[in-house]
Amino acid sequence: MKRRFSVVLALVLAAPLSSAVAAEQKAPEKSQCSVRSSTGLLKVVICPPGLDEESIRVAGQEACGIAVLCNAWIWDDAAKAPSKVPEGQSEIDPKDAQSAVAVWFNDRKGLLMVRRDGQ
Repeated sequence: MKRRFSVVLALVLAAPLSSAVAAEQKAPEKSQCSVRSSTGLLKVVICPPGLDEESIRVAGQEACGIAVLCNAWIWDDAAKAPSKVPEGQSEIDPKDAQSAVAVWFNDRKGLLMVRRDGQ
């Protein structure tokens, strides 16, 4: 009985350690995107084409950081993104907005994927 207790105790003590080691081995995902232009409230983010929704979400979160009032507009084609971010969201050119891939709203922690024809 004493031996069984020792084995069980060893397994219980080792379980949290193995979970912690597994958590350390998986590094948090980093964005493959970059901020082209920024104001206090808006960011223009350029990503490589073909990223999945989770990667785009990470890009938006990284672009805004801890700023509560921040929207990150995300494009996967630098040629279609504005070279300079407008002062206000209402000033974004509709053509630029239609070519965006997504918008990250940091205050709501929400991602809006922009629908595109053929996608």
